[in-house]
Amino acid sequence: MAKIGMNEEGLSRFDLRFAAGLIFLTACWLLLYSDSLATLVGQWNNEDYSYCYLVPPLAAYLAYQNRGRLRALTGGTVLPGYLALIFAAVLFVAGRLGSLHTASFASVWFSIAGIVILAFGVRSLKALSFPLLVLAFAIPAPPFITHQLTFKLRLVSSSLAIDILHLLGHSAYREGNIIDLGFTQLQVVDACSGLRYVLSTFLVALVAGYLFNKKWWERVLLLIAAVPVSIFVNSLRIVAVALLMQYVSPKFGEEGFYHDFSGWLIFFFSVGIVLLLSAVLRKVAGGSSETPETDAKGEDGSGSRIGGIVRPTAWYHLIIAGGIFLALLLVQGGLITSANLPERKNFQDFPLQIGEWRGKRSYLDQSIINSLHTDDYVTGSYYNERTGNALHLLVPFYAFQFEGRAAHAPTSCLLGSGWELKEKQMAPPDPAAGRMFSVGQMVLNKNGERILSNFWFQQRGRVITSEYLNKWYLFLDGLTRRRTDGALVRVEMVMQPEQSLTEAQAVLDGFTVPLMTVLREYIPD
Repeated sequence: MAKIGMNEEGLSRFDLRFAAGLIFLTACWLLLYSDSLATLVGQWNNEDYSYCYLVPPLAAYLAYQNRGRLRALTGGTVLPGYLALIFAAVLFVAGRLGSLHTASFASVWFSIAGIVILAFGVRSLKALSFPLLVLAFAIPAPPFITHQLTFKLRLVSSSLAIDILHLLGHSAYREGNIIDLGFTQLQVVDACSGLRYVLSTFLVALVAGYLFNKKWWERVLLLIAAVPVSIFVNSLRIVAVALLMQYVSPKFGEEGFYHDFSGWLIFFFSVGIVLLLSAVLRKVAGGSSETPETDAKGEDGSGSRIGGIVRPTAWYHLIIAGGIFLALLLVQGGLITSANLPERKNFQDFPLQIGEWRGKRSYLDQSIINSLHTDDYVTGSYYNERTGNALHLLVPFYAFQFEGRAAHAPTSCLLGSGWELKEKQMAPPDPAAGRMFSVGQMVLNKNGERILSNFWFQQRGRVITSEYLNKWYLFLDGLTRRRTDGALVRVEMVMQPEQSLTEAQAVLDGFTVPLMTVLREYIPD
């Protein structure tokens, strides 16, 4: 024990203090992040992220394998640990007020990284940086990335599947994400986009490269290959479904046992290809298959006492960290409130005549209302007899917004079911039409039918088109004004066959300009 600088009695006292500090820290950490962790696990139930359940055990195993290196690398300043906790606190508040799940999840990760540094010192990152990197894969990608990536992957997988079917001598053509097989149609839905295979296969390639491939170029090639491998294998799955629908039964195109079983089969097939490629690269490089140094013993030969790894001063750093989490818990409780909401009219009396447009009110199913988490809303269809255009209006209002309960851009709401996004841009103000604010503008196409979509965030006196800017103002106003109320305004108009985009936008402006005047009574400034 001379090396550690403690006698057996001192070491036991240290063990007890460390255990007490760890228990206090864990309790405070769980109290602070309980909602975020529940939401995170809920997102893991999405099939695209079901692999995330394996990520924490995998990261823990890799950390355990590096315990020998950790014992040798313990030490160094703990200041970066406190900086990580401060950054985690900022992300947590931003996530709660700005309704950014990803920020809250990132806060969890940075808090863990900070705790590691406080317990072992900054030098420990040399041993634990890769396990922490793997742990980051437990965080699902932000929805705006997921939606766009899913849509693009569906199109790529569908297109590649069509090419393979043509090579096999089968007649098929694609309309958006729908494959027409002649005798029936196969819709490549979100679940068949292949996103889950891309992400999980990339993670497998990352871990395999770390464990088995020693040269950096081997690891880079393995990571680069993971994406096309997973996309190609997913396309083979779509081809197999199409052939089974034709020669066995159309029921193979439905979700069920085959859908789930083929998913697992495709995953293991992708993993097998990646591992085979790892072995080939290792053979070409002339390397061995030895894993990174994972000797469990330190210089003193001990492998059981925490005193051989954890810094003697770690216990009070853990107490301080727990205090930071507890203080943050108390602070965030006072930030989220609807007490400062100004008076407003209820959407129950929303007018059905807006400018030249006459409307009919409709109502959402309770399941949709629950998914929107809206406090009040108006939705309905309006028709302009002069132009012959029809449109749909949806305005969900939120008395206060926070993580998981906020307005979000409808960029991907109409994507799918054969709809293709043809144009997406911001339409600047048009004073000639009386529209003094910018709107988000999308044009979608399906079988020659076109929809012009306008949307904007109407939030506490601001009209915002950028979802990122909207998140920033949610965070800022939550801190400075203690208000996060607001709404999303979404209008979709069916374009006439002869109408250009400019003409259609002018017609739609004839609705949005008087609509803005009406909304001021229902969405307070």
